[in-house]
Amino acid sequence: MKAWQRVLPRERYLAILALGIVSFWLAGSRWIQPLWDQIQGLEVELQARTEKLQALHRLLAQKSTIESDYDHLALYLHPQDASTFTGDWLEELESLSRESDLSLSLKPRPLRLETPLTRFTVELELEGSQEHLLTFLDQLLKVEALVRVEQLRLAMIPDKPGLLRATLIIQRLMVNAKDATQRSMPKNSDEGS
Repeated sequence: MKAWQRVLPRERYLAILALGIVSFWLAGSRWIQPLWDQIQGLEVELQARTEKLQALHRLLAQKSTIESDYDHLALYLHPQDASTFTGDWLEELESLSRESDLSLSLKPRPLRLETPLTRFTVELELEGSQEHLLTFLDQLLKVEALVRVEQLRLAMIPDKPGLLRATLIIQRLMVNAKDATQRSMPKNSDEGS
């Protein structure tokens, strides 16, 4: 204590000031700086989560549109086997020809299984009036299925005036639901985190 009393007041003041500065520096480096770093990290995480939440809100706002689009496209995703697929399609073509009052001859071709599509090609020979043929074609294009017209040939029948013969090669396409979903789903690299 005697040594402290021998120090001049100005030097005491400077020593107290230096001791205060060193104390603040130690406190800052030990407690304040780690807390500051933690606050900065939390702010970055908060910003990332806020952006993710905004993206989820945008997606939620589009939910009804997404669901209606899926419902519309789900008609083309048939989880049925090939025999059911071909049989139903041939029955549907026969039904359309009966409704249109046409005579029909079907020549199915082998089923082509491709990824992600299955293709079933049928050659149709139709006979009837021009009006009935156009009705049939209109109904065919309104079928809720993926249909591709490869060839359409119209000819007059010499023996039967007023009637036309149409040769039509069409493909019915079916999206293989399993292959399509595997292709559309992104691989998630951070599943464990």
